[in-house]
Amino acid sequence: MLPDKLFEIRLSEGKGLGAFAIKDIPVGTLVHSEKPLFVVPVYDPSEQDLEAIYNTLSPSQKHQFSSLRKNNRPFRSKCQAFEYNRFAFCDGPEYDIDADTDFGLFIIMPRFNHSCLPNAATTSSSNYKELQMYAVKPITKGEEISFCYSQEYDYMTATMRHACLLRQWNFICTCVACRADTPFGHASDMRRVLLRGLHYLLTGRDLAISSENGSPLEDSKLCEAMEESQGTLRMVTAYSLLSVYLREAEGLAGSVTAQWWGNASMATFARGKLLPDGNRAIDHRAWLEARTWILNNLETMRTCRPPSHIDIRRSEKNVLLIENAVIL
Repeated sequence: MLPDKLFEIRLSEGKGLGAFAIKDIPVGTLVHSEKPLFVVPVYDPSEQDLEAIYNTLSPSQKHQFSSLRKNNRPFRSKCQAFEYNRFAFCDGPEYDIDADTDFGLFIIMPRFNHSCLPNAATTSSSNYKELQMYAVKPITKGEEISFCYSQEYDYMTATMRHACLLRQWNFICTCVACRADTPFGHASDMRRVLLRGLHYLLTGRDLAISSENGSPLEDSKLCEAMEESQGTLRMVTAYSLLSVYLREAEGLAGSVTAQWWGNASMATFARGKLLPDGNRAIDHRAWLEARTWILNNLETMRTCRPPSHIDIRRSEKNVLLIENAVIL
């Protein structure tokens, strides 16, 4: 049993080791916090680089590194061990990882298994050099604690996700969203296709999966027409709220849902008249909507971020901004 006293590591059927709750865990609970064994500034360091780092570790750290396993077997190389146990110090999705992103090797955190409908989420920051996992759904005693290996899976059909998981991790997820022969699984595919299109319209860019899985909008004329309306505040509000609805219907919780609550709120608030003192004048109904949505943003963000995180501070600042608006 680990010092956290919230979970234990044991065998998970068909998955090797997994983390299981030993008591009920409420939403927003810090499930696990861990510092990396070591950090490197590149995604795929060479075997020679990792060997040099390994030689600087203490005997106990070397033992921890050597104890890492894949399907109860030692890794073939230090590069393979790093590939299967690394996490990026980046809060955003994969396309936010850049040349300045650091990567850490972790011992306990990789024992948490993947689910396309996870009950937990990880967060990290280049400033903290620490990885944390929060419960984004209520977790019952005995339930396996899981997180999603990639935010991009939120926008893939089950078939697409399985292909990626098989190629990179050599397994297929069996969560309810991955069962295409069930009503939920069928609806899940449709929701995630819609979410991908909405993400494209809201951000102006597709995800890294686009190169091998086509365009999020098949009709080029529709795509062009929608891109032209992308910048309108009313469209941002509508797309953001629809994204929240689809994510909640799918059972996807965490920071991305919080982000779209925030987008809907601030787009509505921005439609108000800018005053000379920097405040905005906004009609009462729009103010109520903006206030409700920014409070949802803050509440959701608090379930998956530490109190001092920049995302929390940003949400709190936006709450004050809307609270201080001039109501018409």
